[in-house]
Amino acid sequence: MRLEHQLILSCTRLNSSAQNRDKIAHLIQEELDWELIIKLANYHGLTSLFYWNIKEFSSKVSLEVLDRLNFWFRRNACRNLSLTKELIQLIQNFGDRQIPVLAFKGPILAQIAYKNLGLREFIDLDVIVPESMVERASQYLIDRGYIPQFQFQGWQEKRYIRVRGESNFYCPKKDLTVDLHWSLIPKYFSFHKTPDVIWNNAQYRTQIKLADCLITTLSPEALLLFLCVHSSKHNWSHLCWVCDIAKLLDRSSDLNWEWINREVGNLGTQTMLDLGLWLAYDYFDAGIPDPIYGRIKENQRLGELAREIEYQWWEIAPEPPNPFLMGKIYIQTMENWGDRLWYWFDYLATPTPLEWEIIQLPEWLFFLYYPLRFMRLLWKYRPKFNLTRNNQARS
Repeated sequence: MRLEHQLILSCTRLNSSAQNRDKIAHLIQEELDWELIIKLANYHGLTSLFYWNIKEFSSKVSLEVLDRLNFWFRRNACRNLSLTKELIQLIQNFGDRQIPVLAFKGPILAQIAYKNLGLREFIDLDVIVPESMVERASQYLIDRGYIPQFQFQGWQEKRYIRVRGESNFYCPKKDLTVDLHWSLIPKYFSFHKTPDVIWNNAQYRTQIKLADCLITTLSPEALLLFLCVHSSKHNWSHLCWVCDIAKLLDRSSDLNWEWINREVGNLGTQTMLDLGLWLAYDYFDAGIPDPIYGRIKENQRLGELAREIEYQWWEIAPEPPNPFLMGKIYIQTMENWGDRLWYWFDYLATPTPLEWEIIQLPEWLFFLYYPLRFMRLLWKYRPKFNLTRNNQARS
């Protein structure tokens, strides 16, 4: 890794050891590309945490750099407080309407893992409701001034709820987004748990206090499993997701590993969990039990995936235009070939509201949306030629 990469990792450890502080002091004396550092920290959602640690060495960092980092830190802290206030109001109003709700990620994860709302960066709010309550919850958000991502007609909303697991709502007045979930994992995967398990199994839930409001959220064990699956789904493209897992592990020293191992076995997400633990230990010195450490370090495949992930962290490449590269890491962490086939079938063929907007069909002709989806993707990713260059070549 470049010195800039090492500094970012060293400055994003929440509980920095004396050895780590010495390393930071040594690194900042080197000739560093601070523009690259700021760009990478921002891309990975770690600017606030980076500033929190680097300010201890303010006498050795240029005032311009510190001012830029401080501005970002203060702006993020203010926005996080605003989002937290909105989340508490949403939770209370859902309760008033007899809609069970569970909040996760966002300010909840900041409170659980970082113990400081200003140190984690998030841009939206995530809540889960029972599937039977989705329409009521959606209508409440609309009444509150939120605009749904998709405008459904007739049968479409019920069909969408059956095949998908979340919907996005944006409030222009407050400039914030709420992700309304009724399932944490797409239903067609073998590692999907029925949404009711969250509400019927107490081991999946806990409560925390946020600004004097008692909020139901995922238990630390369930949250760890979800974070590893969620990060795998997005190819571990951002360091902040690994940082979240490392902080959660450090804050939750009494995790029920017996339950975690049993549940991972039931779900079939062992590789996703082990990869998350490997990354959290290797890059953020997260504490994990010795038996688990021994198991993951014997898995050479995890090391290969970790190096591949590390490479993409520092490249900051744009989203690949080739759809077959988008889920590269995710697919490799799936343990069931059926899941891999379902992944591609869902991406290439399962209709979405984007197809529904192209042509309005009655529900009994829904099957026609499958070829329409495939043709739309063929058109979207068709080879694009430079016609001007071709014309010049012919002339």
